[in-house]
Amino acid sequence: MVVNIPAYSLQVIRGAQVVASYRVVVGKADTPTPELYSQLTYFQAAPEWRVPHSIAVGEMLPQLRRAPNYLDRHGYKLYTAGGERANPYRINWKQVTPETFRYQVRQAPSGRNALGRVVFRFVNPYSIYLHDTPTKAAFRANNRALSHGCIRVEKPLELARFLLQRDDAAQAIKRVKDLQTSLSQNRTQVFSLKAPVPLYVRYLTCEAEGSQLRQLPDVYQWDNALAQAWNTGPSALAGVGAGQ
Repeated sequence: MVVNIPAYSLQVIRGAQVVASYRVVVGKADTPTPELYSQLTYFQAAPEWRVPHSIAVGEMLPQLRRAPNYLDRHGYKLYTAGGERANPYRINWKQVTPETFRYQVRQAPSGRNALGRVVFRFVNPYSIYLHDTPTKAAFRANNRALSHGCIRVEKPLELARFLLQRDDAAQAIKRVKDLQTSLSQNRTQVFSLKAPVPLYVRYLTCEAEGSQLRQLPDVYQWDNALAQAWNTGPSALAGVGAGQ
């Protein structure tokens, strides 16, 4: 599986052939999706979303200061750092700061869950993953650098079914049924892959399209930084490489 950030695409490659291609949404310029190599080892159907602390304090805390019912209106639940349910209506949010925010926000499995219906997990130091999304309109945009860094996939159920078929053809029909049951019941279920799938996330602003070379937008201005470093000298080039 290969994600090319400037192309806003995920390609499934077998041998020398692209066997499937999906539109993706990637990180915004101020929260870029990093380049990485990993292996996809499992995915979850009907996942619970545990909101990252940065999003909770940066985006949700201001909303809670204005209206404590913000969590209820969006299907979120509040927990203490120890994992116990907390009542958001008994907290004076105007006195809570990002430094004193000691809560965890979770969103139960549902059609409006921020992770959508499926999330594909893989080991990486950035805490990002591939996942579904309820905001499907984003895939029709030309500029799809819109996320906090995670990679949203346009047709995640199609990809999930493909992975199950690839992993164990003999059990694929049963596992696909289990997948559908999990989704229909909003019950989280893990689907492990016997054969991990290599995953490359890369940043290439040109790619082959048949016999033509297609130029892509420099979404994060990394090419610009590389060009400036190239003109400056070897030490600057080393810095750009370390940053990416």
